[in-house]
Amino acid sequence: MGHSVLEDRGVEISCVVLKVTERTETESSMDAQGHWTSTTRTSYDHRLDCPAGGPESLNTASRLAKEGESLAVVRDPQGKVSPRAAGDVHGWGTRVAAAVAVGVAVLLGLAGGIQEAYRKRGQRPRR
Repeated sequence: MGHSVLEDRGVEISCVVLKVTERTETESSMDAQGHWTSTTRTSYDHRLDCPAGGPESLNTASRLAKEGESLAVVRDPQGKVSPRAAGDVHGWGTRVAAAVAVGVAVLLGLAGGIQEAYRKRGQRPRR
C-alpha cells in the first residue's frame, strides 16, 4: 500500500547524505531435524539533511549514495507512509516500459519508411 500512496501523492525532495552506516545482522534457527540455518542481512542507514518535512534517515538494503552526495527521496506530505528513495518509487519498471514503447515506435516508423521507399521505387519507370 505504501508504494502506491507514494506514487499517487508523494513529493520528491533532494536530500544530502550526511553519513552511511552499514549494519549486518545474522539470525540462526534450527529446523525440526536439528539442522541449523543462518541468514545474514546487511542494511544501510543513510543519515540525511533534507528540506523541512523531509526524513532524517532512510534505511535500505543497499547503499544509495555516498556521504556528501545528493539523494532523491519521495515523502508523503500527509506523513502516513514512510519515505523511500525515489528510485524505489519511480522504479525501473516504468522507465523500461517507456523506453521499450519508444523503441518500438521508432522501429515501426523506420519499417514504414522503408516499406514506402520500396513501394515508390517499384512505381518509378526504369531507364
